[in-house]
Formats: sequence, structure tokens, C-alpha cells
Amino acid sequence: MTPCMAWSSVTTCVLALMLAACTTELRVLDQDNGDCIPLTCSQLGATCGQVPSGCGRMLECGECGAGTCGEVIPNRCEAACSGGDTQILATSVRSDAPVVFERFDGRIIMHTAFHSAASPGRSHLFQLEGCGTPLTQLDDTPSDTFAGSDVVTVDEAGLHVVARRADWVRTYAPDGLMEERALGLDDPCAIASLDGVLYIAQCAVDRSSLLRVGAGGELEMLRAIESPRPRRFFVLGGSLLFGQGERLVRYDPSLETLEDVGVFEGGIIGGAVSPEGALYVSDGAEGGGFFRVSDGVERVADAPRELRQITFAGGRVYAGGASGVFVLAGNAFQPFDPRPVASIFGDGERLLGVTRSGPPDEWGQSVTTYDTRWTLWERSLR
Repeated sequence: MTPCMAWSSVTTCVLALMLAACTTELRVLDQDNGDCIPLTCSQLGATCGQVPSGCGRMLECGECGAGTCGEVIPNRCEAACSGGDTQILATSVRSDAPVVFERFDGRIIMHTAFHSAASPGRSHLFQLEGCGTPLTQLDDTPSDTFAGSDVVTVDEAGLHVVARRADWVRTYAPDGLMEERALGLDDPCAIASLDGVLYIAQCAVDRSSLLRVGAGGELEMLRAIESPRPRRFFVLGGSLLFGQGERLVRYDPSLETLEDVGVFEGGIIGGAVSPEGALYVSDGAEGGGFFRVSDGVERVADAPRELRQITFAGGRVYAGGASGVFVLAGNAFQPFDPRPVASIFGDGERLLGVTRSGPPDEWGQSVTTYDTRWTLWERSLR
């Protein structure tokens, strides 16, 4: 038996999340004599089924009084939509996790993405009408879309989706696919709707471009874009903003001009536009910074490491990543939920999150393989 990690104290191994991330058995060693100390079901967060003790045998953690063990969370009895303030909405074992969220016709739309360079190259479009309703697949796309790419946008015409390694944009009405328009474009990687007009970023290996979709579906080349390639658009004040390396730039469609907004050390790794019309972004600097962009650029707070997901709910700003979810309180972030998230999405007085568990990669974060489980949860903010 090869341990995936060893601890000097049994009190440090109470996080069941660590067990979920291990591909081999977790072992705890006595700091005095090196003997193996068996873990308990409680320490591992297990309430049913069998789990390894860490010392070469299996623990029996009981049965569920109602529901099926592991139906939603491994070795736990919770059923979908159970619990108090936190509800489990859906769970799945697959190679892609929902990372792009939109609200459309009263439903939550999720586009999945891969988090590994070795992705098999297929994303999916799901919808969820509410807690207790089934998660249904609308479509699949031949895409290797990674987290951070905006490939879904909503306007009065419908829900629009583009996908890398495809040459079309699909538009969905509330009752299903309405139209598919060929783009004749390699590697469309981001889409946004501004005043009813669709804008698309091209992220081909040898070129990146900003394009506009005409009323007849024709593509108009607006700008060649310097590498690295943009993966996200922000619609703010009648303009499109996007990252260019460490620069944030603004495209004004009325003037057809491109201008610098600010420089962010390490580039922009997360961002979202608030309901009040301000852009909040996090940078990739060693210390980490969190900024508000409106008439100018204001540093709001220091940021915990790698806040790649930003959203708004209940009148507050939330940000999350591998270190969990945080809420902005004044000029500082406070811990809100310890679960590492692949995505978060604010919806009125609730916060939705996607947590992945699977084998750890060399950076200590879970990568997506066919053994990865993702869980979609919501937490009430009332």
C-alpha cells in the first residue's frame, strides 16, 4: 500500500475532501513510533458504506435510513435537494464539469468545460429548471473549451453558443434549437451580445481576431488581436472589454477604436460585470489583487490565491477557486464556503457552485478524468 500523503498528527486529517482527492489510500502515522493509526468514519466524513481505514482494512460506516448511499456524495446519505441552507442539485461522474452559467427563460443553463490539456474534446450543454428536477442535456459540442472561456451569451433573440473546433454559432429558443449558422471560422472561443449584435473572438493558433456577426449571418473582421488570445468578453457601458496579456483593453463599436484600460500583473484570471454596471476582476499576481473597473481602475482588496470565479448575489460580491468561496466585506475577503469550486453563479438570493473531486494533479488540484465526480450545489443567502 502506497500512501498518497502522510500526516504527523491525526487531528490534521479530518477533511474528508482530502480522501476524495486521493487515488490511493490515505495513511496517518504516529509521530512517535511511526505506527499506522486507523482513521474513523467520522474523520473521513463518511456516514454509510465502506471506506479504507488507512491501515490496510475497510471501515463499515453503516447504512442509510432513507435514500441510497453515495447517490449524490460518495459515502454519504444525502439525497438531491436535501439539507438546510445548502442543497445538492445534481451530481455526475464525467470528464467535464459545468463552468459557464447563464439564466435563460427561467432555467439555469450550464456549458461544460475541461480543465486538463489532455481533454478528450467534447463539451455539453445542460439545463436545470430547479431543485428536484432532472438535469437534462440540450446538446453537445465538439469543443475543447477550457474554464474561463465565455462560449454562451443570452439576448432577446435567444441563447447563443459557439464552440472551439466548430465553425458555427447555435441559437436556442426556449423550446430548443432554433438556428445553426455556419461561421467559416477556425477556433471561435468567446461570444458576447452587445445591443443585439453578436461579437466573436477567434483564437486560432496563428492568429486571433475580433469579429462581428452581421444581420445576414456574415462575419465582419474588426480587429486583429495580439496574443495571448482572449477567452472572455465583458460588456460594459456600450463597449466590449477583454484581456490582452497583462492589459485590459476596451473596444468601442461606435468609434471602432481599441484603447487600454489598465495593466494587471499576471493578467486577468477572473472577471464579471455587476448588476450595477461595474467590472470586477482578479489578477494573476503573486500576491493577488481584486479590482473594480468603471470610470477608472480601483484596487478593492487583496485576493486569496487564484480567484478565477466571480459572481454577485444578495447584493454582495463572491469570488472562488481552488481555495474555496469568499465574500467581499468592505476592503477584504472573508471565507464563505471551504469547498474548492470550478465555477460559481449568483442567482438572486442564492449562490450556485460546482465542486469537483478526483485524482490530484501535480499542483494539488483535481484534474478532470473519467473518474472525476462533480457536484452542483446551491446555498441560500437569506
